[in-house]
Amino acid sequence: MTDRDIADRSRAERLEQQGDANVLAGEPAAAFYSDAQRILMPAGATWSDTEEYDLRMAAFQRLQEKLWALGPDGRLHSPAARHLFASGGGQQAVPTAKKPDASNGAYQTFLKSMEIGYEQWHDGVGYDLDALAKMEKRDRKAVTQLLVGRLASRADWRDIEALGALATPEATRAIKNALRSAKPEIRLHAAKQLADLDMAVDLDKVIAEVLMIGEHGKGLSLAIDLAAEHPTPLLRKTLLECALDGKPDVRVHAAALSLYLAGKADEPFDWNHRPFFLRFGEDDRKERLSAYKELCQRIGVKSDERR
Repeated sequence: MTDRDIADRSRAERLEQQGDANVLAGEPAAAFYSDAQRILMPAGATWSDTEEYDLRMAAFQRLQEKLWALGPDGRLHSPAARHLFASGGGQQAVPTAKKPDASNGAYQTFLKSMEIGYEQWHDGVGYDLDALAKMEKRDRKAVTQLLVGRLASRADWRDIEALGALATPEATRAIKNALRSAKPEIRLHAAKQLADLDMAVDLDKVIAEVLMIGEHGKGLSLAIDLAAEHPTPLLRKTLLECALDGKPDVRVHAAALSLYLAGKADEPFDWNHRPFFLRFGEDDRKERLSAYKELCQRIGVKSDERR
């Protein structure tokens, strides 16, 4: 146990106490708990000191229980959970997980894969799920706790994908909580993962929401891909609306996908129809409206003449 360890835990405890004070005053507190978790369990860090690891993990788990008890606005709405915050940071007894064996190759390989550099970010490379699958049970539990904390504090689609691969009750609960994320791409990845796990989720509603936001960097590319795979009536309607009045990033792709889903194009973006699609990228709405009416005619949908 080093001076740095003691300082980290002290900083985290002060943040937890600030969060507790906010909760008891009816104010938002989630940010304090998330910041404390980042201090306690930074991504990719390992500890050779078992006692230090157990102390950090106990505090981390306590913070996670508090985060789960808060509502989407970061406030406590359930009086039954008030006891979690009543005694202040560092006072509650929480079961701890045993530290993973540092010699476990699968565990170390997975942690290494969580270090995302520019190439991994640019190419959309996820964590090493093969290494995750090879881990021993206690190591998977420790990784679950790490991923849950990261998802609550610095959400990334890779954390959702890995939690989906784990598919434990704790992992799926964290994914469900991610449906309330402020980031649309995180909500979309969470909905997709839950659907992949055959769990109840309004996937098409989340896809439609991201299409209407219509911005690259906010899940648009994934939303377009998923809309092609799940062409529900809601999504067909949303695509037509986006083709005419969506954000510039989405209009051309929405028109192309609408044509494809109607069986009038060979692929989601059929380059044979590219000149037609590009009309939806025009700033002049009158030009887009003309293209929209032609699109509706091609796919056999009555256009709204009032537009």
